[in-house]
Amino acid sequence: MAWPSIFASRAGMFVLGAAALPVLKAVAPVVGSAVRPLAREAVKAGILLGRAVRTVVDDVREGLEDVTAEAQAELDAEQPEVKKGSNGNGVA
Repeated sequence: MAWPSIFASRAGMFVLGAAALPVLKAVAPVVGSAVRPLAREAVKAGILLGRAVRTVVDDVREGLEDVTAEAQAELDAEQPEVKKGSNGNGVA
């Protein structure tokens, strides 16, 4: 389907846009009042999702910190005891 010839020129598009402006001004408040509650609910859902994600991330972080502490403790237990006053290679 071909576009009507009014869409073929910039002048035609300007006239079409200018004619649509009063219609949009009349319809915008009605559409805005209908869309606002939906937008508010979408924002609330986003906030709740963010809170849930934050909780999951905090739980995962805590678990990783526990695993890291356990691994560090195992490594420390496997390392031979270094005598005080030594130069770090186990030789006094």
